[in-house]
Amino acid sequence: MVGFPSLGIVWQDMENPDLRLFMKMGHGQQGVLIIEVKPNYPEYEILKPNDIILSIDGINIGNDGTVPFTWGQRIPFSYLLTKKYTGDRIDLRVLRNSEIREYSVVLTTHKQFKPANISGRPFPYYIIAGFVFTTLSIPYLRSKCGYGLKNISNELIWQALHEERVVISKVLKGGTNEGYDGMDDIENAQVLNVNGMPVQNLKSFASIVESCNEEFLEFILDKQKVSLSLSLSLSLSLSLMHTSDFTMDSVVGGSLEDGVPKALKSAVVATPVKLVLHTASAKARSPSILKMHNIPSAMSDDLYLPKR
Repeated sequence: MVGFPSLGIVWQDMENPDLRLFMKMGHGQQGVLIIEVKPNYPEYEILKPNDIILSIDGINIGNDGTVPFTWGQRIPFSYLLTKKYTGDRIDLRVLRNSEIREYSVVLTTHKQFKPANISGRPFPYYIIAGFVFTTLSIPYLRSKCGYGLKNISNELIWQALHEERVVISKVLKGGTNEGYDGMDDIENAQVLNVNGMPVQNLKSFASIVESCNEEFLEFILDKQKVSLSLSLSLSLSLSLMHTSDFTMDSVVGGSLEDGVPKALKSAVVATPVKLVLHTASAKARSPSILKMHNIPSAMSDDLYLPKR
C-alpha cells in the first residue's frame, strides 16, 4: 500500500492544567488526549477515547503535541510516523485511567477511495422515503461550499479523502418523512448505524436498507454534521478538487446564509439523533416521491447489486 503510514486517531493537546488534572495526569507527565479512534485501523482494537499518548518509541510527547527535533526545536509528533513504513511497528506508552500501559501497534495507511465524479461518473446516491443519502466527498463539499474550500477544517477534508462516510444530503417532501423534511439537524448529518449495524459505506448502507425485514428502520445520525467552524489553510492538492464539473441541484440543494449553506452553518452538537421510518410504508411511498421530483431511480448505477 502506497503512502505514509498514520495513526487513525483524532487528538487534542493537553496544555490546559485543569484538563490535565481532570484526566488525573501525574506531575511532570505530558502527552496528547485521544478524542476518537477511527475504525478500520489496527489501533481501533487497542486504543480508546480518553487514552493519553505519553510517548512513541520512547520519545516523549509534549502537552502541545510536539517532540524534540534538531537544534532545540520541536515539531509535531506526526513527524515520527513519517520515518516509518507501512507494516512497521511502533511502541506506544499510554496513560489509561491513571495506569501506564505499553502497546505495540502496526502502522498502516487507510485505504483511500477516489472522490466521486473525478472521472465523470454520476454522483453516488441512495433514496428511501425522500431521504437522499450520499457520501462525504470533495465534490459534495464543493457543491455545498463552493470551489474555494477555505473555510473547511482539515479534519473534514481528511474524512472526505480517506473515508466513505454516508450523509443525508437532502430531505425531499413526500408523506412518510413528515416532520423530518424541515429539520436542519437532519440534512448533512452523518449516518452512524442502521438498526444497530454500523454503516461502512454507501453500498453496504443501501444493501442493509433494501434487505430490511424489520418493522422499522432506525437510523442513528451524528448531529455534529459537516461543520464549517474552522477556517484553516489547506496544503492539499487543489488540482484534485478541480478535476471535473458536476451538478447536484436535484439531489443536494440547500439555502444560503451569508454565502454559506444554512445547514452547514449550524453549531456543532455531538449528541446523536434518531430517525425512525416504518419500513413497509417507506418502501411503498418511495416510487411516488421519486416520480414527484422527476428522479428516475432510487439509487445510482454503482449501487445496484449484481443479480444472481
